[in-house]
Amino acid sequence: MLCPILIREACLLGRRCRFLADNICFYLVCRIIAGVSGSLMIPAVFGNISGSYQGRQQAIDFGAPGAASGFSFAMGPVLCGVLLDTLGW
Repeated sequence: MLCPILIREACLLGRRCRFLADNICFYLVCRIIAGVSGSLMIPAVFGNISGSYQGRQQAIDFGAPGAASGFSFAMGPVLCGVLLDTLGW
């Protein structure tokens, strides 16, 4: 249970550091920290679900993040297109 908390804190640290960056190298290091720690969140969440639930409840709990990801992948470009058409570039 400690691993997702540490990953989340690393992700937040990377995001906060970007605003304090005074040169491009430090900014890129902060982006890398945020990106790597953010990409580790999904396996950590699925690992917790896999270890915590069994049977039908596990299937339900795996389906919820999957449905949310699918919906956001489908609606993200549509929403961006609507915003760009109405507000302009």
